[in-house]
Amino acid sequence: MRIGHLATLHVMLTAIMLGLPHAGADDIPMPDTIAIPAGAFIAGSDSREQEAAYLLDEAAYGHTRTRQWGWYDDDMERHQEDLPDFRITTNLITQTQYAAFVEATGYPAPDVDKTTWDSYGLIHPYERTRPYAWTDGTPPPDKLDHPVVLVDHADAEAFAA
Repeated sequence: MRIGHLATLHVMLTAIMLGLPHAGADDIPMPDTIAIPAGAFIAGSDSREQEAAYLLDEAAYGHTRTRQWGWYDDDMERHQEDLPDFRITTNLITQTQYAAFVEATGYPAPDVDKTTWDSYGLIHPYERTRPYAWTDGTPPPDKLDHPVVLVDHADAEAFAA
């Protein structure tokens, strides 16, 4: 199954929105959060916005791979949705914060296997994930303050539970 840009964005936003420490892990420092009031937002995009995204990518990255791979083509139709109020972290969850969660709860370290990665249909080859892979339940020492990656929706929900 190919995961489009919207699905990837949804997972990332869920991880951020749900980025609160696990309730059973009292020794995990609480990240700073802010309240977001209930209200409407615009989800999805129209063809004009998708074209603008491709042009921005081409200007930023100097290539047309996102267009060639159709990253924005599968985005849902632009529409309005309503969300209840929620809290969101002011910063992305770091490798160090996620490591504290893994240590306190025994939850598996983040990773992805080649078959799963390849099924996403992304531009970047699997080999590019390896510098971010954890070893023996520990994040790469040179990336401790980097945002945690290689987590999926279920991982984000477990972290926020």
